[in-house]
Amino acid sequence: MSAWEEVAPGVFAHDDRSGVWSLRTHAVVLRDGSLAVISPTSKLPESVHEELSAIGRPSLLVPPNHFHHLGLGEWMRRYAGARVVCTDGARPRLAR
Repeated sequence: MSAWEEVAPGVFAHDDRSGVWSLRTHAVVLRDGSLAVISPTSKLPESVHEELSAIGRPSLLVPPNHFHHLGLGEWMRRYAGARVVCTDGARPRLAR
């Protein structure tokens, strides 16, 4: 079973049900073949990142709001060239 499920053409989802909450991360293939990763969750196994690399390399990391950001630091370190994009309202908290 794959860690990433194609839920629409060019849109992949990973569900993490290992904790108290069910968490979902989406990866959207962009025109240049790179990925926009929406709601990057924390502590994903190496195998999940390996499978993601077969889809593409993250170039954008998108926390959907200022509450769903706990995996952002991990993803920023792992994909150093990726840009973080967020709303103006979320920016102050995410900058911390």
